[in-house]
Amino acid sequence: SPEQVKGETITTASDVYSLGVVLYELLTGKSPYRVSPTSTHEISRAVCEEHPARPSMLVREKAQRIAADSSPDRQEVEKLSNALRGDLDNIVLMALRKESNRRYASVEQFAGDIHRHLQNLPVSAQQDTLGYRTSKFVLRHKAGVIAAAVAMVALLAGLTAILHEARVARQQAQRAERRFNDVRKLANSLIFELHDSIKDLHGATPARKLLVSRALEYLNSLSAEAKSDASLQRELAGAYERIADVQGQPRQANLGDPTGAVDSYKRALTIRESLASANNADLEVRRELVPNYAKLSDLLWSSGNPSSAMEYSAKAFSLAEALYKADPHSQADRFLLASYRMDHGYKQAVVSGNRAEGLENLSQGSAMLEQLASEDPHNLKVRRLLALSFSREAEILAEDANTRPQTLELYKKSIAAKQALVAADPTNAEFQRLVAYDRFTLAGLLSAMGDRSAALSEAHEALAAFQKLAAGDPANAQFQQDIGRVRAEIGRILTEMGEFAPANEQFHASIATLQKLPDAKNVQTLAGYAILSDQLWLGKVQVRLASSPNQPHSQMVAHCRDAQSWFDNCIPGFQIIRDHAPANYGGAATLDEIKGEAARCKALLDRPQR
Repeated sequence: SPEQVKGETITTASDVYSLGVVLYELLTGKSPYRVSPTSTHEISRAVCEEHPARPSMLVREKAQRIAADSSPDRQEVEKLSNALRGDLDNIVLMALRKESNRRYASVEQFAGDIHRHLQNLPVSAQQDTLGYRTSKFVLRHKAGVIAAAVAMVALLAGLTAILHEARVARQQAQRAERRFNDVRKLANSLIFELHDSIKDLHGATPARKLLVSRALEYLNSLSAEAKSDASLQRELAGAYERIADVQGQPRQANLGDPTGAVDSYKRALTIRESLASANNADLEVRRELVPNYAKLSDLLWSSGNPSSAMEYSAKAFSLAEALYKADPHSQADRFLLASYRMDHGYKQAVVSGNRAEGLENLSQGSAMLEQLASEDPHNLKVRRLLALSFSREAEILAEDANTRPQTLELYKKSIAAKQALVAADPTNAEFQRLVAYDRFTLAGLLSAMGDRSAALSEAHEALAAFQKLAAGDPANAQFQQDIGRVRAEIGRILTEMGEFAPANEQFHASIATLQKLPDAKNVQTLAGYAILSDQLWLGKVQVRLASSPNQPHSQMVAHCRDAQSWFDNCIPGFQIIRDHAPANYGGAATLDEIKGEAARCKALLDRPQR
């Protein structure tokens, strides 16, 4: 802000100015100042002297640079310019005024104007006033005004000195309290109001990353002051949990920062467990602990720590059950128990290998969700979890060949339920991803049932959907992981169909995508394990090529050599999984499979040459 550049006193108005810069960039995609980012002098001059262009005018200039009048791009840009003209122009420029006392007096006023604009109500942002023009007159005739002021001050100085000192002390204390409360409101506004308004939109990841960065700065500045204020501690815990979701929650769009996410989840847990311990009667804090445990469980599982994942999942389920038993009629506690019984059951079956007990818990949770959905058919949150319960049960049943027809019906039921969610909220990227993910897993089931043509069709539909989502939000790590995994599924199906060349292309493309993810080198993570599997299948493709009839011996040798190279790449990773992951992760079985494939090659090479 200008006062920061000039070394003047920093107030809440400086925070309003910073938030105004963020809003300007979110609306226009440009900085308020047209200067070189490497010139410190130019940046300082621009901040203190250059008045930013109205957002609508900046966007209109872009429209004018688009050549064809009928261009859809130009029409979209002009439409955006029209939307920005008026209230939004005034709101942004009021936050960016050079004089700090002419900006919004608080973040609450700023947020209030945005809220009123969204409701088509009048806003408080005004054009220049008589008072402002008067202040400009004072600046133009500074010498005369200062002389008169000095004479007046000299006359009154002796009479007001003691009162002045007392008033300054009182004002400083009040200013510090107001600043603390404003920073608290600003952090909440960034994390909850602004973030929630964009979190499900295509292409929102860079903006979400910016909000997380700013919000963490504010949270860390507040945390030292929160120990004696229970309500502020609860706010901080909720904020840290929300930031962890954005940083690395594997079941939603995230920034690909699992390490930062674990730290933020644990900060939230530390605060909430302390509050719950201090006041056992505070049911709200205990309710907030349940999803906090479960989300940390999700992240630890995807990061290759299944034992800790199950520990936190059990805590979530146990606490949800205790809350429900205390008040079985509470709608909130019924939903908590339904959600986290279903979630824990799924993890019991998939992570711990406890299939029977896991399916029982999942089934009971699903039944409770169906009852809740019948009571409130318009509750998308309940309908989403119910749809997820169908696909999770299908994923578990798919492992048994005898239950695959039942599994197929569950997947169809799940896809239909999630397509209904998309119809109810067409711009929700998460709902679109859930449909695509079901098509991806359905492809694997159809392939196992021998219907490879249908499997390939479902896999290609899933890939197209993931690519569309990624194109709208390229910084989203979850979409990139989805693309890598579905390409691998296409490669496996093509391999079983004998289409080895296009299968190779898909496996290589899968590895190239997955290797860019931050946890790709950890073989116990989803991305790391997927890369190992791709390498294994690339080796298996070479073995099948070597087994082709009428194969020249030299070509057979080359294929077997390539196969062994791929096996050598993935064997160390599968050894780590065998030694450190639960038995149901299949490390030992995969190593036996590799030995069998290598033996096939050896047998081929040992045959007498014709």
